[in-house]
Amino acid sequence: MGGVALSRLWDTNPRVAFVLHLLACIALGLLVVVFIFERYSWVTIVFLAIFFVTDVGALILGTIDAAQRGWTRS
Repeated sequence: MGGVALSRLWDTNPRVAFVLHLLACIALGLLVVVFIFERYSWVTIVFLAIFFVTDVGALILGTIDAAQRGWTRS
């Protein structure tokens, strides 16, 4: 649900979406680091890392798209 909300927000207000997406990436990245240092299951770590890479990729693509449109609504 959060991904759908962020994707709609990229269309209506890309600057707010950028900040929220950046915060989500940071939180997910910190969670992965905590799992690595706390010696949790490698399956969990890999699963979270895949989500992190996907989230960062979406942030990069969304930022490029918004910058090409001049950070305005579509």
